[in-house]
Amino acid sequence: MERCNEILTCKRCGHRWRPRTSMPIKCPKCSRRSWNELKPKRSVAKYNILPGDRFGKLTVLSEAPPKHNSRFFHCRCECGNSTVTSSRDLWHGFAKSCGCLRAEKFADSRRTHGKSNEPIYKTWIAMKQRCFNNSHPNYKYYGGRGISICKEWFTFENFYNWAVENGYQDGLTIERKNNDGDYCPENCTWIPKSKQQQNTRKTIRVKINGIHFRSLKEAAKYYNVNYNIVCIRRSKGWSISKALGL
Repeated sequence: MERCNEILTCKRCGHRWRPRTSMPIKCPKCSRRSWNELKPKRSVAKYNILPGDRFGKLTVLSEAPPKHNSRFFHCRCECGNSTVTSSRDLWHGFAKSCGCLRAEKFADSRRTHGKSNEPIYKTWIAMKQRCFNNSHPNYKYYGGRGISICKEWFTFENFYNWAVENGYQDGLTIERKNNDGDYCPENCTWIPKSKQQQNTRKTIRVKINGIHFRSLKEAAKYYNVNYNIVCIRRSKGWSISKALGL
């Protein structure tokens, strides 16, 4: 066996001796059998790490007390948190943040388009509900009449790209040019909600003195009559002309 030139110290009895081989088995005085406690203490690994050095999102502030024969450093993360990391993890890239980077990557992996809380996504969901959900209150006006959605718009990203390219803004609603046609790029546009309300199947078209009005509200505005008063009069059974004061 190879002869060992190092002097070992037993942690139990403090006896010091030079072993005959490089693989000491037990202390010759107390016979403690423990290689971990008999082997010489290793020197702390030294990496060229200085305060101010950056490793990913971490900035080294100062050196912390060593642990398990390894150097440790106080670091500040870009998110504002502080952490203590070993020199080995910093030097070899195992530690790049306080843990926030892992959380961000996990969130990115779970995120699809990131627009689930925006109005346009709710518009897309409502459009599908009207056409495909037979329990929806307005299904009879859409899916029940055979109105569907083109296959291209089954994916939200495609619908969103079309909307942005065709003038979508918050506050606008989707409108079909042909009321009996499907939801598709050729048959849809964006209009204000107030204008769309005039194009629904429930809207009362009015013709008075040869003038066509798209809604009762438009007629009330034309004759300078409060629309709410007109609605109250109509609920009492008044004719449209009488409700408008004509």
